[in-house]
Amino acid sequence: MAIEDLLNQYKSGTLDLADALTGIRAHYFEDIGHTIIDHDRKRRTGAGEVIFGEGKSADQIADIISSLQAKNSNILVTRLHPDKYAALTDLPQNASYHSNAQLLSWHAQPPQSPSTSIAVVTAGTSDINVAEEAALTAEFFGNPVTRIFDVGGGRITSPIISTGRLARSTSTHCCCRNGGCPAKRHRRTGR
Repeated sequence: MAIEDLLNQYKSGTLDLADALTGIRAHYFEDIGHTIIDHDRKRRTGAGEVIFGEGKSADQIADIISSLQAKNSNILVTRLHPDKYAALTDLPQNASYHSNAQLLSWHAQPPQSPSTSIAVVTAGTSDINVAEEAALTAEFFGNPVTRIFDVGGGRITSPIISTGRLARSTSTHCCCRNGGCPAKRHRRTGR
C-alpha cells in the first residue's frame, strides 16, 4: 500500500497508529528474519543494497535476492562462491554470474552513466580476480572501466603508463598485494 494511502487511512480512523507506522517502515526496511533489507538505500545514497555473499548461506542469499527482486531493485552479490551460486535456483532470468570475480549481477533498470571513468589496475596476475570484482562492481553502477592488468609492482617506469589509459581515467583503483604499489602509482600518475 502506498504511504499516502496509509496516512489517509490513519487520518480517517480506519487504521491505527501502530499499523500505519509498520506499513510506512515496510516501504523503507524489510525484516526477513535473518536480514533487515534497506529498500530506501538507493534513494538516500545513490546505490542500492549490495549482498556480501561470504558468510551467508545460499538460502539467506536467495531470500535477500527474492526481496530485492520483488521491489524491482538491481541485484549485486559479491564474494559469491561457485557452490553457493549453484545452489541458487530462482534467479532472475538474465542474471549474470562471473565465476572468476565470484560476483552475480542483475539489473531491474539500467544504471545511469556518470561522466567519470575508472581504471582498475593490477600489479600482477594474482590480483586479477579481485580487480575483476572491482571492475564489474563499477560497471554495475554504470561506470566505464578500463582494465590494466599486470603492470608490475616493481616496474616504476612501466611503458603502460605512457599509453595514456590511466591519464584518461578520472579515478584509479589499484589492486595489489604489495603494500608499496599505491605509493608507486601515485608517483607515476600524480593521483
